Amino acid sequence: MPRGRRAARPPGQARALRGDRRLPRRHPGGARRRRSPPSGPGSRVARGDRAARAGANPSRGGGAVKLSVLIPVYNRRAALAQCLGALARQTLGRDEFEVIVCDDGSDDQPEALGAAFGSALDLRFVRQPHANRAAALNTGFHVARGDVVLFTDSDMVPTPALLEKHRDFHRRDPRPQAAMLGHMDWYPALPLTRFMRYIVSDSAWQFGYRALADGAPATWGYFYGGNSSVKREFLAANGRHDESFARAEDVELGYRLSQAGMELVYDASAVNYHNHFVTVRDFARRNQNVGRALVQFAARHPELTGHLPIFAGAVLARETERSGLSIDGLIAQAEAVERLELAPAQEAEIVRLYEMLLSFALGQGVREALQADFEGAPARVTVIVPTGRLDEPLATPLRDRLLALERGGYEFFLFQAGRDGIALDPTTSLGPEVLQACRAAAVRARGKYLCFAHRADLDDGRLARLEAAIAGEPEAGMVSERLAAGRDALAIPRPLFFECGGFAQASGDAAFGWRLGDRLRSLGYRPRELAATVPPGGSLAG
Repeated sequence: MPRGRRAARPPGQARALRGDRRLPRRHPGGARRRRSPPSGPGSRVARGDRAARAGANPSRGGGAVKLSVLIPVYNRRAALAQCLGALARQTLGRDEFEVIVCDDGSDDQPEALGAAFGSALDLRFVRQPHANRAAALNTGFHVARGDVVLFTDSDMVPTPALLEKHRDFHRRDPRPQAAMLGHMDWYPALPLTRFMRYIVSDSAWQFGYRALADGAPATWGYFYGGNSSVKREFLAANGRHDESFARAEDVELGYRLSQAGMELVYDASAVNYHNHFVTVRDFARRNQNVGRALVQFAARHPELTGHLPIFAGAVLARETERSGLSIDGLIAQAEAVERLELAPAQEAEIVRLYEMLLSFALGQGVREALQADFEGAPARVTVIVPTGRLDEPLATPLRDRLLALERGGYEFFLFQAGRDGIALDPTTSLGPEVLQACRAAAVRARGKYLCFAHRADLDDGRLARLEAAIAGEPEAGMVSERLAAGRDALAIPRPLFFECGGFAQASGDAAFGWRLGDRLRSLGYRPRELAATVPPGGSLAG
């Protein structure tokens, strides 16, 4: 996911979650070569190294700073052995850091490595039944004794001064919220393919370091789990990894920490090498998993809806699929040219192929998660109601009827949209602020179907008719009911709302349906309008 800003400011974009759609610049001669890491300490971060060697407690400014290095692992014993070997050769003394291997229920007995590295490292193994990386890290955190927690991975090979650089940063900046991001690059002995160079280039699909300046702040989207450190007490006070996330758990934690005030600083000289050969097929599948995680991420943090490619990803994936392309077909194309020597113009075509494939895979993951939510929805309908009158209670008869719907499986989101602190009247015009709030509500929704209506048009009978019509006519894509003063109410399957891109056109009148109609017809649906029915008593407002 965007990736540290304070809560009072708009959240920064999750660069590594790829909310943008920029194509990378083409460099002469094809893909850019791997950049060598800086040979010396970071020009702005690593000042005062000589004095830092004595260490200092990050919370008190004196005494020793001890690191807890957390390494999650699952069936990667050989890679873990290389990682532990590199940690055993650190310039930091053995008593200045501990290593906690967080075993996520491996079958290859990683704890057997204790005999080989126990004398060189303050090493412990903690084991849990297989769950996920987030749960394994939390298990390790519970036994950590250091002042600073450094996150890395079992397939990383730390350079000799890595831990010293993290320790020195926290000694120089003892503030609880100060955190450090190091640099990651491919392991020098790893044979690199064109695709592997591409995903760490300006494309930023794997790492987005080229947008960062050494010693400068980094947003929460850069809280990479392979080379980041944070004060233990700050982490304990503001939340650990969310174990419901199978992917993107590191940047989700980064976002929550940034909301608590974390200030993440980049040190380009603190290098950790990634020794993991990546194929086109593996990375495309990884992107599908990231797309699924993005839906969960946005539901947990709907304020980020405009910064995460949830709607754009669903639209792009549906359009790509409609054009007759498939992920497997694009993978086959990319694999066919992977080791061929190409002219610069051909290299540019390959970059476009990679971009199409990875964007498609990400969007397809979004669609899959939305469809899974649809099939297992805990609510029948989510009713989304923009209003300018939250302070006025609903009439008692209407409230009682809506409560009956709620008990029957409906959920209701009534919200007030505003601009510059002034509430907007959505019954006059649906402006961008109102429509963006509707999209954020759709991200949070747990209903199988979404129903959009104005507060003045809420009626239990109308909502039930809309639900019955869309459930019985899936080929319509959307059913609506035209109401007074140019307003309407509509119902649409939740996944389809995302594949339409949500409400894209702001302003105009107060009707919802026309903003989706053309898009639905282009997808082959036949939106239907129901005849308006005045409820008993003759009042639309109940």
